[in-house]
Amino acid sequence: RKSCVVVRSRLVCFADPSITHLSMSTDRLRVGVLGATGAVGQRFIQLLASHPWFVLHALGASGRSAGRTYAEAAHWLQATPMPLEVAGIMVDECAPSSGKFAECNAVFSALDSNVAGDIEAAFANAGIPVFSNAKNYRYEALVPLLVPQVNHDRQPPRHHRKQPEQPHRRL
Repeated sequence: RKSCVVVRSRLVCFADPSITHLSMSTDRLRVGVLGATGAVGQRFIQLLASHPWFVLHALGASGRSAGRTYAEAAHWLQATPMPLEVAGIMVDECAPSSGKFAECNAVFSALDSNVAGDIEAAFANAGIPVFSNAKNYRYEALVPLLVPQVNHDRQPPRHHRKQPEQPHRRL
């Protein structure tokens, strides 16, 4: 049985049925970022750090960065400062049994496609949902690829989606 929620006008389903009412819950989901020290991983961190539904719980990178704090391991490239809540997180290897990844409800992968395939498959096989930026599984039948401008018919009905705020207009 799956639990599904709407996140930014997209339907997101989790294999864990205990994950239900995210928007109403005060408990945030524990998430990890794979490839956290790279530019895409940093962007994931920037977006997730203040997200109302997620808390950054685990950060993964190559063996060169593992075992160091995120502040030591990452050369921050984003325009905004590194979020303070991640600076002290210990970076782990990108494996589902490594560090705090086993406690995550989901992971966001910013891994390069050259290494993403096996690592993302290991997380999925361990029962941890993977949201990937890599191309490796885009054509798999059970992996949804939702592009609202292209396959809007796969989105949930309009009354289930939060409507974007309308800009204020001067009269």
